[in-house]
Amino acid sequence: MLVDSGAELSLISLKVGQDLGYALADSKSILLAETIGGRVEYVLRNVEMTIDEHNFITPVAWL
Repeated sequence: MLVDSGAELSLISLKVGQDLGYALADSKSILLAETIGGRVEYVLRNVEMTIDEHNFITPVAWL
């Protein structure tokens, strides 16, 4: 997985989110973002990551 450390949010695809065990709950808000390719729908998730033995939680946009 590629993490853009300078981005406000990193994106993960529907498939990657499913592989991580995510499921769209009825209580989750679906948000819209404008991109160069048009609008995309996403759900905001917090993902726990470990990089070089550093653990942290970061927000991601699950498309």
